[in-house]
Amino acid sequence: MAKRKKFCEMVLNKKYKPQQFFFSDETKIELGPYTNDYIRLDPTKKEWDDEKYNLINRPTKKFEKSIIVAGGINYFGLGQLIFLEGTMNDFSYGQALLFYKDDIENLKNKTNEEIIFEQDGAPAHTSKSNKFILNKLFSESGWLQNPPNSPDLAYPIEDIWGIIKPRVKRRDPKDLNELKQFLLEEWNSIPLEMIQNLCEGYLKRIEMVYKMDGKRLEKEHLKKLKKKETHYEWIKKENLPNKRVIYNNKVLKLLQKREIDLLKKLSKK
Repeated sequence: MAKRKKFCEMVLNKKYKPQQFFFSDETKIELGPYTNDYIRLDPTKKEWDDEKYNLINRPTKKFEKSIIVAGGINYFGLGQLIFLEGTMNDFSYGQALLFYKDDIENLKNKTNEEIIFEQDGAPAHTSKSNKFILNKLFSESGWLQNPPNSPDLAYPIEDIWGIIKPRVKRRDPKDLNELKQFLLEEWNSIPLEMIQNLCEGYLKRIEMVYKMDGKRLEKEHLKKLKKKETHYEWIKKENLPNKRVIYNNKVLKLLQKREIDLLKKLSKK
């Protein structure tokens, strides 16, 4: 609680604006049916229609294939999605930081403010090597790390994942390539108005947590912050950006080994 309050105090004292943050995060999404992990409703209710009931109650594999995807948002727009081959570790996150830097540079022409990079405290984010990279890449604008045990402050990027995942699941991707394609399409059709409303809510959360001496935001607190339901228009873009990929070092070594083995076979022919 003390660390949370200190963090909030620092943000408030700096007098940051909602436009100055670039919120980043990575998440995991499984290739599988639209289960209760993605919709918190009781499928036994009578008012459920057949389509929803069938979506919820399809059989699932115990160990479903999945992908890890990373992304960042700013008040003025989206960064491009980053797809990870392997698990996230120091090596792969260092590559992601370079992509995040590109995203921030692309957003700079939309604002006169310095854009501050924000991340959570995942182990790969806090390694010595990646702190060195963070200090080099964001030496001018700076970077922020959320306090520990603060899912209520991992906002608004967590809310974006919570919106994107169900939209992808409803489309019932058949394989990992289709899953990636649907993610790209949904991510790039996020309404800018939605992003801006979420970004504006971040500092309100910070202020409330500070006034509560670092206590966690509960449902009754979040209700006070929540605006009226707004209808957003999702427009699917025809021209999507190319997929950006980062590699775990183990995966990269395996790919290099396969390439070397292939070259050896070709040289013998």
